[in-house]
Order: sequence, then C-alpha cells, then structure tokens
Amino acid sequence: MIRRAFILLASAGMSAAAWAAETWHVDLEVARALAIKERKELLVEFTGSDWSPGCIALRKQVFDSDDFARFARRFVLVRVDFPRKTRLPEEAANRNASVAATFAVAAYPTVLLLDAKSGEVFGRIAGYNGSAAAVYLAELSAFQNTETARLSLREAERMRVMQHDEIVRNERMIEETIKNRDFPGAVAVIDEIYRGLKGPRRAIGTLNKAILSHRIDPAALDRTWSLLRQALLEAEDDADIAKPVVELARRIAPDRKLEKAKPAPKDKPEKGA
Repeated sequence: MIRRAFILLASAGMSAAAWAAETWHVDLEVARALAIKERKELLVEFTGSDWSPGCIALRKQVFDSDDFARFARRFVLVRVDFPRKTRLPEEAANRNASVAATFAVAAYPTVLLLDAKSGEVFGRIAGYNGSAAAVYLAELSAFQNTETARLSLREAERMRVMQHDEIVRNERMIEETIKNRDFPGAVAVIDEIYRGLKGPRRAIGTLNKAILSHRIDPAALDRTWSLLRQALLEAEDDADIAKPVVELARRIAPDRKLEKAKPAPKDKPEKGA
C-alpha cells in the first residue's frame, strides 16, 4: 500500500508539472480567446529564452517560483520567444515578430499585462534587475486594469515611442553626415540632441562632436583635439565624464598630451554702466 501510494503521488506530481509547463501559450490570439472565455487577463513574456541572461534569470527566480504559480492564477500566460540557439518554425518566428512590433517591444525580457477583451496594455516591465520573486510580483500587482491606468500607460507608451523614433531618426541623420563627410551637419544634429544640457553634462555633447570629427576625417586631428580640450574643460573635474574624454584622446593620439581649453574671457562691463 505504501509503495502504491508513493507511485500515485509521483504520478500526480508528474501530471502537475506537465500541466504547469502547458500553461504558457505561444499564440497570443489563441490565448486571448481563452482569457475572454475564462474571464482572465493576459500576462505576456517577451524573451530570449536561450541566450539572454536577464530572461534566464527572470524565469529561474520568478516564473519558476511557487509565488508566481499562485500569482498567475488570474492570468492566461503567453511566451513570445526569440531564441538564438534553436530555430523556431517560420510561422512562429513571423508571428512573434509581429506581436513584438505591435507592442513596440525591442528589449528582452519585457513583460506585459493585457486586457483580454480590448487587447490594451495596462502594465509593462522592461528588463530584470535580479529582484526576488516577491518584489517583482509586487511591481506587477501594482498595475490596475482600469480606464485611468490604461490611459496613463497609453500616454507613457506614446512618449516612449516618440523618443525611440527620435533616437532612430537622429542616428540616421548622424550616419548620413558621416557618409557625406559633413561635419557642420553633424554638429547641428548633436547641438539639437544635447540642447539644454548644463554643467558638466555639456561635455557629453562636445565629446560626441569630437567622436564624429574623428570618424568623418581622422586627419583633422587639430579640430578633434580642440573639441576634446573643450570637453575636458566643460567636464568641470567630473571624473565619470572626463574619463571617456581622456580615453578617446589617448586612443587617437597616444603621444599627445591633453590639456583643458582655456575658459572664454568674460565680457567686461562698460564704464559708466
């Protein structure tokens, strides 16, 4: 009887494990139909399951935990995978790429919470910092599927997409200036990107000008060097900002000493003013 009971328990355990593995769907639309039927919400994981350290850690430390098993009862789970060591069928790969594009997912891991009926996102966590399961799940639990929350997230998403599009646009403009060897054009792009920076952070824009100067014309060393000297001045002895300035100088001219540019003279007040 004892042996029989042990076999039954082992069998039950195997069934539970198999059931748990099958709770992660791979087709969002199929999962969405199920969520509507069961009156649940959707939790969608975008992952690089066999290559991304963050994704592997998130699965091991959070999704494989007992805490998550309890938390996930209110959700239908979906895994949208982008593996590198194994090859997905073409249909699945295309479907996953389409889903990622729909929700503007470009980093892994990213976890979304979706309203099943509307398909709207009401929660998003991008990346994983190694936090304990309870901490990560508390962050997910803070998202509420309400109209106000969805509206707020839509606005945040709109701003994020706008910022991403701006970054892509600027990168293309910079590559175009490099291709055309157009240094004044590159300066104009950098000035626009870093407009409004104050204090030592101004050096970041000047450093980028120096980098572009060197890429556009490595022979224009005096121009690049002048920008590096200016960046070192603007860094105002901030070691974190000054370090890449010095490293670039050492790389492009190891025998040349980099010194700060002289501060621009201040305008003297007119007599009688």
